[in-house]
Amino acid sequence: MIFDRASNSLRNFGAATVGLVGSAIGIIAIALPQFLPKNESEWGETDRRWTAWKALADMPASTWLHFRPLLAIAAIGLLAGAIITIYLLRRGREKIATVGLAFGMVAVGLCMISGIARIAPFFSLAEAARFLNSRLGTNSQVLFEGPPDVASSLGFYLERKFAMVNQEPDPRMPLTPEQRNLFLEEKAALEQWRVPRPVFLIIEGDRVVYWRGLLVRHFHVYHQVASFGTYIILSNQM
Repeated sequence: MIFDRASNSLRNFGAATVGLVGSAIGIIAIALPQFLPKNESEWGETDRRWTAWKALADMPASTWLHFRPLLAIAAIGLLAGAIITIYLLRRGREKIATVGLAFGMVAVGLCMISGIARIAPFFSLAEAARFLNSRLGTNSQVLFEGPPDVASSLGFYLERKFAMVNQEPDPRMPLTPEQRNLFLEEKAALEQWRVPRPVFLIIEGDRVVYWRGLLVRHFHVYHQVASFGTYIILSNQM
């Protein structure tokens, strides 16, 4: 490794640099509210944040604050790793000095994994699909109201075909009659909701008021079973 072949002065410099990075992350964690806009915003349309980077750019200020603990843990990990490394170098334990840096990198890696897991529901329907997979019976039906770009993650993870509501198929895409039947208008979706079998409807959070009024007017009941990111899952079963 380069660290093993470097002189002690370069090793100390490298460890000090890692410590400075940890300090900078710590300062960001402490001062994060000062960096955020004062006016609270809301999540935009899901089809505009179909990657983690786009989701970060669209994230409201209040959601950013949930990441402060992760920033603090990463900062502590890097600082602790740098201190351990410098201590071991001073004690002449060069061969195990990289343990300190490894400790800091593991802490940062775990924080990154946790951060991606927290933001994933805001750009992917994978968690919603896993939730439904454990509840779908042999005759259950899944309906999705949303753009096809977002539906791609649902199609990848859901172990069942699902129907699109209030969406027109791409005229450039050749579809079989069976596939075209999976594009439903609102009236057809309500007919599916009426059938005595489990039906799940996935909608955007800003459509809750509309669908609540529609379902209560037709069926006198509204049942929300879960939420993932900005998407809500409704069911016709109590």
